[in-house]
Amino acid sequence: MMTFLDLHKTAAIPALPTVTQFPIFVDVGARAPLVIGGNVGGGDDGLVAKIRLLLKFAPQVDVVVPKNATSGTAEMLYKISDRVNIIALLDSGVEPLASQIDGRPLVIIETNDPALNEALSDHAKSRGVPVNVPDTLHLCSFYLGSLVDRGPVTIAISTNGLAPVLGQNIRAKLEDMLHPRLGEVAVYLRELRTRLRHLPAAMRRNLQHQIIEGPVARFVMSDRVQQADSAVLELLSGAREKPSGSISLVEAGAGDTNMLSLGAVAAIRGADTIIYDRSVSPNILDLARREVDLVAGSGKAAEHLGTILEQAKIDGHRVIYLIGGDPANHQGAEALRYVLHNRGIDADYIASASAQRQQWAPSSNPLAKTQVSAASGRIIRRVFG
Repeated sequence: MMTFLDLHKTAAIPALPTVTQFPIFVDVGARAPLVIGGNVGGGDDGLVAKIRLLLKFAPQVDVVVPKNATSGTAEMLYKISDRVNIIALLDSGVEPLASQIDGRPLVIIETNDPALNEALSDHAKSRGVPVNVPDTLHLCSFYLGSLVDRGPVTIAISTNGLAPVLGQNIRAKLEDMLHPRLGEVAVYLRELRTRLRHLPAAMRRNLQHQIIEGPVARFVMSDRVQQADSAVLELLSGAREKPSGSISLVEAGAGDTNMLSLGAVAAIRGADTIIYDRSVSPNILDLARREVDLVAGSGKAAEHLGTILEQAKIDGHRVIYLIGGDPANHQGAEALRYVLHNRGIDADYIASASAQRQQWAPSSNPLAKTQVSAASGRIIRRVFG
């Protein structure tokens, strides 16, 4: 009897492809996407599912059927939707089919002829048209991911064609997590833009976070828009002209995001400015917002870093200093602590999730007071209290 390990010994496992795809969302409204099928509707046809998926977003989908297609094929396609446009070609050779591809936002190809699939895929790529050939990775320039649709909020999960079932599993979890009417919150926030435009950027973000995470979003998703408006007015009336900034010193550790505390992850994601050491892993920086102001702190004197931190706080920014490597041996962070204290600036110290990090306490600094508290697996120390 052949075991799982025996299979590994007798069958060569292909190397994983290099991931070079950039995740984007494509406009399929200006011109219809194209599906070229050799057996649309015949048997277990994945193309039918793909046509239905495209119709969720495209006003029309053009489908090329072979010259020998039966009347049942057209009938089946029209049953899917009256927005399916059937293109029946008398000649299903490369040139007539390729002429249909030019200028499309995307094309899905499955002619049941591997050579024809490859020729059409090459043509699409040469014209800059994204192409997908189901179950044939090397002919694809894009993949259809699993989608969570909370229009206009859309989440796409891709495994780059390697494990579609894993993507479907993740999708199911996200479907359970997200309110069915979450998209209405996005529409509401869009309508609020003009009312928030005069506020500083940091304050706008803070207010929108309060709207999303607080009762306003719940009011919107339950059709209580007037109550939502009243709650927003309360938030606006309580907002100050200039937001209060904050400074946090955050242990980034050796680069494993799993070793970050919950407080560290929240600080990184919410930061307006991040100053980071040379030893901070790119994986950690990837947690930050794309709009964050990243400043390389390596080589800069503590006084200079202190000035950057101080000005950012004055500007109302949430600014953090990421401490890379082992904090027990990190003299730069220790020097920065003294600089900030001497300037009378309060800062949070956020440790990693590892219990070993508790060994690095500012007890050697007689001017600093330390409070240690643990909650939900995180350790946050308040220094310069």
